[in-house]
Amino acid sequence: MAEMASRRVFTMASTLHGSGGVLRFDAPAKAPAPVLPSAVEEFASAQARGTLPSSGLYRHPLPMRAPRTGEQYAFAVDLDACTGCKACVTACHALNGLDPEEAWRNVTLLSGTSETAVVLQHVTASCHHCLQPACLEGCPANAYKKDTLTGIVRHLDDQCIGCRYCTFTCPYGAPQYVARLGIVRKCDMCAGRLNAGQAPACVQGCPNGAIRIELVERTEVEARARAESFLPHGAHPRLTEPTSRYAKRHWPEHLRLADPELLRPEEGHWPLAIMLVLTQLAVGAFFIGKLVQQAGTGIAVREGHAALSAATASLALGASLLHLGRPLLAWRAVLGLGHSWLSREVVAFGAFAALAAVAAAIEGGLLRGWGGALAGFVQTGAALAGGIGLVASAMVYRRTARPLWHGALWRFGLTTLLLGSAASAVSVLVHVPGSAAASERTVQGLAVAMIMLALVKLGLEARVFWWARKGLSSALGRAARLLTDVLYQWSVLRFACGWVGGVVVPLLLLVPVPPGSAQPFAAALVALLLLVSGELLERWLFFRAGVPATAVEVSA
Repeated sequence: MAEMASRRVFTMASTLHGSGGVLRFDAPAKAPAPVLPSAVEEFASAQARGTLPSSGLYRHPLPMRAPRTGEQYAFAVDLDACTGCKACVTACHALNGLDPEEAWRNVTLLSGTSETAVVLQHVTASCHHCLQPACLEGCPANAYKKDTLTGIVRHLDDQCIGCRYCTFTCPYGAPQYVARLGIVRKCDMCAGRLNAGQAPACVQGCPNGAIRIELVERTEVEARARAESFLPHGAHPRLTEPTSRYAKRHWPEHLRLADPELLRPEEGHWPLAIMLVLTQLAVGAFFIGKLVQQAGTGIAVREGHAALSAATASLALGASLLHLGRPLLAWRAVLGLGHSWLSREVVAFGAFAALAAVAAAIEGGLLRGWGGALAGFVQTGAALAGGIGLVASAMVYRRTARPLWHGALWRFGLTTLLLGSAASAVSVLVHVPGSAAASERTVQGLAVAMIMLALVKLGLEARVFWWARKGLSSALGRAARLLTDVLYQWSVLRFACGWVGGVVVPLLLLVPVPPGSAQPFAAALVALLLLVSGELLERWLFFRAGVPATAVEVSA
């Protein structure tokens, strides 16, 4: 038996070392790594010593062979054996040298009911090394790789730009942002230990053997995802097809997080809020400004709308750099164009800013000979790029497991039209109109549009409060509680800015004034400033109340 085991060990070692996958281990020539016993060798040794279990069943925390085609490594967790001691968390933290606030594995407490009592259940979880990893698909810098042999989803630290988009897309909160390094890091199943025939830190650290590494068929994982067989309190497994398997003899009824009363706002991401509002202002000003020019009202805004759009879009792109942990590598954000909406957003708005600048130069007479069809081509291209950028921005947030963000398309679209109307009103009043009557009619039309758009947008935003009656078991209910409790003062300020800037002040633009009066311009400018302030607050609250479904939702 021992000789046969040795041959199998040699075969497995040869397979692993020659695979070219993440399990490749090249020991330094001058300091050979110690040869650790594999699962097969430990089994053979236990058999030779006569210490095998009397039941005839032998279970090891590692598989006895490498994955074959259609298989991969996965975590197997026996929840009946998990006591919530968090030895797995400590072992992972110590072995991987994590920062104090960083955790690649966590233990949550769930509560439910049985026929006679309340039941508490601890759940240990880390990266599930999904078949369809959302972190990999969303990363604009291609900083993730799923190993074809082992199935382990690894993060490539040297390629990460610190955009943190993977922390939005992962429904299980596996990627962790490390501010000290400006990058994201996550569990790699201790690939180096697996390569050496040793169990991952969390597996080896568990005193009850509640965590193991097993081989799973990918078809089996797909079937489990279709059957919704995963954690009752987690996101739907069809989102990413997680490979971890949780076993429990009986799931309590009405299972939910044991501490739902704790309201924890998410990070505000001010640079992203500024970038989103300014890009939408830029596109809206360009689009509405062109409509004003083409409406036959006699208003010649000239280069005002295009110059404003180009400057605002450039400022927005600059603000987005402040969100990156490694801004000098911002150029890598375009590498994921084929699969990442964030990359598409960056490319589209970059093209919009450039084309809007060219359009402004043409209309200002700085580019002679660029009139006619060529100018029309530039303006059409800018409008198209801006539209694509808006859709990409919305898809960046729709492709997450945060229900509040799923309405990003209407939020961003209404902001674009609202701020575009306000900016165009200011632009019309700044430039010399073709006639006073035409200027007055145009501004009044824009004021009516502002009032209608503001009422619609504020009404749709207030709709989230209806979800408060669903309670804290719903992500939208929790978001509503955040907006009406912890973030109440900011919510009131946001609605005040939107109401005054979008409804009250624009009403002043409908009141006739003597020719040459400065009142319309002052009112339009105040409305624009209040609306921009209100939209910035709305977008900040959008991030702060964007609770992930994995933290609060209970599967039906």
